[in-house]
Amino acid sequence: MSGFLFLLVVDWLMRKATKSNNTGIRWKMTSKLEDLDFADDLALISSTFQHIADKTNRLNTYAKQVGLVINVKKTKLLRINNKDHRDLSIGGQAIENVEDFTCLGARVSIAGGGDEDIHERLRKAGEAFCRLSRSWNSAVYSTTTKVRLFNLLVKSVLLHGCETWKMTEGNKKTLDTFQTNACEESIVFWPYIVSNRELLSRSNGREMLTYDPILLTY
Repeated sequence: MSGFLFLLVVDWLMRKATKSNNTGIRWKMTSKLEDLDFADDLALISSTFQHIADKTNRLNTYAKQVGLVINVKKTKLLRINNKDHRDLSIGGQAIENVEDFTCLGARVSIAGGGDEDIHERLRKAGEAFCRLSRSWNSAVYSTTTKVRLFNLLVKSVLLHGCETWKMTEGNKKTLDTFQTNACEESIVFWPYIVSNRELLSRSNGREMLTYDPILLTY
């Protein structure tokens, strides 16, 4: 119950902070995107420095009214194609300017696109794969069980947040290579060398991008 009440308070705060409803970025022809929220992880979005400053000040003011405090050390400011380099502060404390940061497990950077996030997910998926090396080498588990473990415990790590990626042919090839050459060959056919088509067929797998229709190739 307390968690539900907290979410109600946060929702009220964000409504107050974005009450002008015209300080975000273009989302649809008749609306703008003002913020992205998940529990107490809040992201304010604006197309100008003044708009983001105004929303930040309003958020800080209304948060104090309900006994909440913004953690300035955990708050970051990321500018994309913005030439206004004025400092943004909360209660006299300057907010750190960054070129990239991790938000809810996803890598965000001034470069845009999804390259950095994909490389970060590949690193984490590789670590997850290595931690299960005993399972891959075990004769106790069948190939079917190993592939299921791979899909559940490794591929899920790799594809976390994939619906936000803007894919390129290079990204697609990198993801498919991780699945086939780096992982499933070790699980299914090691030490033999087989084609990707045979590997996918015999492991009942699919190319990485077929798992989510939101992943598009540009």
